[in-house]
Amino acid sequence: MPPIQINLWAVIAATAFAMVVGTVWYSELILGKQWARLVGKKATDMQKGAGQMYMLTAALWLLVSYVLAHFVQYTYADVWYEGAIAGFWLWTGFVFAVGLIHALFEGKSKVLFAINAGYTLAALVGMGIILVVLPS
Repeated sequence: MPPIQINLWAVIAATAFAMVVGTVWYSELILGKQWARLVGKKATDMQKGAGQMYMLTAALWLLVSYVLAHFVQYTYADVWYEGAIAGFWLWTGFVFAVGLIHALFEGKSKVLFAINAGYTLAALVGMGIILVVLPS
């Protein structure tokens, strides 16, 4: 296995990208109202403990970004579209497939699954691009 050198600034930038995409994706102008209805939440519900929730979310996206940075290097991705492809394949095999298995057995809304999976796809593809464009 080749030695891995992770650019922590790229990992942080990719994490910030995922958070910004989430902010837009789940905004009331885009899919936020529909998502809130499907999960049974109101705007006031989302304000309770929001700071802690966002901090934990950022930490988890940081972990995802760090792992994706390894994957990008293991695949020798060195142009932006290879980073996008890496994010896409990770999403396909781990987020989409596993998430759909859970959604099927839990009887979850297909629309809710599509909203959440679509966000994660956009985040991972963009993060993959960032991690290649800002290499170690």
